Amino acid sequence: MLLREFGLRVWFDEFELRIGDNLTAKLNAGINESRSGILILSKDFFGKNWTEHELNTLENLAVTANHVLFPVWHKITEAEIRAYRASLANIVARSTATHTVKEIANEIHEVISDFDVLDIDE
Repeated sequence: MLLREFGLRVWFDEFELRIGDNLTAKLNAGINESRSGILILSKDFFGKNWTEHELNTLENLAVTANHVLFPVWHKITEAEIRAYRASLANIVARSTATHTVKEIANEIHEVISDFDVLDIDE
């Protein structure tokens, strides 16, 4: 995973979940221990209970705890996102239609690195 190659700590369900784990508890723990969240928004993302829970939790933390959301649009249009949840269309996103995964990962790394510099300076 590119973000790990950049030296970032990444919580990803395929790396973290084990047989018998409580999905909601593990997801909440992963989100609550983070400072940001990457949302891969696609037609498959919308309408699933667990992705809805993840999105609600991340949006709440963005408002209450200054978490940053990094939306990535995959095979979906702004109109489709706006129809699902208008607030998501108002966050600057990157699309896999116009950027490579490596470009998106690099930009996320740059933004997170800027956070680390701000944390040190404060």
